[in-house]
Amino acid sequence: MDLNYGEKYKNFRKEVQEFCKEWKGVNFKDSSKAPLAQDYEATGITISRSEWQSILIKKGYFARSVPKDYGGFGGESDIIKSRIIASEFSNAKIPAAMGGQGIDMLVPTLLELGTEEQKKQYIKPTLHGEIIWCQGYSEPNAGSDLASLQTKGELVNGNWVINGQKIWTSTAQYSQMMFCLVRTEPDAQKHAGISYLLIPMDTPGIEIRPLVDMTLKPGFNEVFFTDVTIPEENIIGKRGEGWAVANATLGHERGSLTDPNATFNRVNFLIDRMKEEQLDGVRLIDIPVYRDRLMSIQAKVMAFQSNSLRVLSSKLNKGQDTKIAGMIQKLVGTELRHELEGFAIDIMGEIGTLYEDSPHLRDNGSWQFLYMYYLGLIIGGVAPIAFAGSYVMAPIAIVYGGNQKQKEKYLTQMSNNSIRIGVGFSEYFGARDNSAIEIKNNKISGRSLFVLDTQDASHLMFSDSDGVIGLISANSPGVEIVKLITVDNTRSFSEVKLNNVDIDILEQTVSHTDAINRAIDAGRIILAADSIGASQRLIDKAVEYSKERKQFGRVIGSFQAVKHMCAEMVADLEPCYSLVWHAAHCFDNSPEESRLMACHAKSHVSEISKIIAKKATEVHGGMGFTDLMGVHYWFKRIGVNRHTLGAPELLREEAAKIQNL
Repeated sequence: MDLNYGEKYKNFRKEVQEFCKEWKGVNFKDSSKAPLAQDYEATGITISRSEWQSILIKKGYFARSVPKDYGGFGGESDIIKSRIIASEFSNAKIPAAMGGQGIDMLVPTLLELGTEEQKKQYIKPTLHGEIIWCQGYSEPNAGSDLASLQTKGELVNGNWVINGQKIWTSTAQYSQMMFCLVRTEPDAQKHAGISYLLIPMDTPGIEIRPLVDMTLKPGFNEVFFTDVTIPEENIIGKRGEGWAVANATLGHERGSLTDPNATFNRVNFLIDRMKEEQLDGVRLIDIPVYRDRLMSIQAKVMAFQSNSLRVLSSKLNKGQDTKIAGMIQKLVGTELRHELEGFAIDIMGEIGTLYEDSPHLRDNGSWQFLYMYYLGLIIGGVAPIAFAGSYVMAPIAIVYGGNQKQKEKYLTQMSNNSIRIGVGFSEYFGARDNSAIEIKNNKISGRSLFVLDTQDASHLMFSDSDGVIGLISANSPGVEIVKLITVDNTRSFSEVKLNNVDIDILEQTVSHTDAINRAIDAGRIILAADSIGASQRLIDKAVEYSKERKQFGRVIGSFQAVKHMCAEMVADLEPCYSLVWHAAHCFDNSPEESRLMACHAKSHVSEISKIIAKKATEVHGGMGFTDLMGVHYWFKRIGVNRHTLGAPELLREEAAKIQNL
């Protein structure tokens, strides 16, 4: 694979670089409907997205090989120039042209198989963003086994009359048009008798029902057709031969969702974030365990880029066998983006669990959104309750840290539910976002992030960096509680700002650090146990679903790949039970081992439960991504548990220090 493009392309690269300098910081006055991160700096001229499309087409930086008669640039196809454009736009953080199902999938299909009238009618407005398209393929009983689709189309008096249902239809609520697979020859064989129709979304008889997914956004929709009538000519290809057209369209989809340059740009964006974020005053980029994972992911992205170049090379040099390399692009790309976004959440710790419009949210929540979003691409409720802080950590801190009078006062009130205590210990084991607590002269001031179980809390317990513990009334003058929104709505976290507030300092019967470490150990063990319970629930739901869901005429649990996935989840989780039982035993009977075992229990269970959450969601397919099955509630709970009281990498580092390694 020769990566030297030659002098001609060097000059073209310089041209593109000059364009990027001219338009750096371009901003859009109309928002995108696509759920993608904005990895560019919008500080310059403001234009519409349609205007930006026109500028790029005029320069030949978009729709390069689309004929001018259809709204394109009208040049020759040049894969290397397209590659250079994508690379330079990514390096300069210039927004690429709009994509989407219409531009990336339908336009190439029309160019290949559409009639002259269809090309002139649809391609130009689609390229300019004036028509948004959605894809009507999947149905409730035709997902992986798409050829089993049952939406019916009958030709009546020169019109197609359509009845049926589609599901997992992204952007349907924004779209003007749908390209849709409909069974028009009911007596034909399974893969025959399907036609590829173009349906205006404002046609009477269409009902769109949004499906809220784990991102809390209606990323997908159900679409119902009741006597929907469209002209006979709204068909691509011949009647009954839509399966071949659909496969042509899907061939264009595989590369449209996983641009390696966009992924590499996302890595660079993360590096910038790691240079800014700090943990206990140390930049995340300077923490060895995080830097090691970053380099591992960067190497995977480079391998992904190289694979893409290999596929590119095969298009220029016939005779190279890259069938597998091309087929894995979407799979590898979506898996890689899911891993990358998840790593960003890991390094931000508790801040990485924030969501929606929460204070301290980083990058508009794009890391959290895309972590869940790309899980949905791979795929092709619980009541809020206070427990870890209020019912475990707080009483243990009082038992080990308080004097007899304090124990009698607080434990008695806790036992009869007359008080509830929120716990803010994060500044002791890892301060973020410049949070700090100072306890001096029976007063407390500062700011504590991620105070646990603040919902309905009457009292709050804090520790400073030295492990001094005290309690305050949540209603005291000088207390400001700001609710934080995380991806998991079963937990209550808050930021608490304190200004010279009276505090009842626990008069420790043991050392400060012993008391708080005991409380934190207990919290970590109970969170590990909770993650095991959530994981077991996910496994149970996955097994149950695999026995009911049918594809290709059989339940999916009969397929070896699904069997292995379920068996692997069980095998991974079973040792975790023993590990947490051991940690709990050490807490009660071997205090000298308790910290080490709590670190290992929480870090190991966090890793295993994350794997199980992903696999169980995949077993459910698209259903696992929505509110319909409730799977994502456990997925999110496991994610927040992972970062509460220490992320796995930090706990492993702590375990090494405990052993003087």
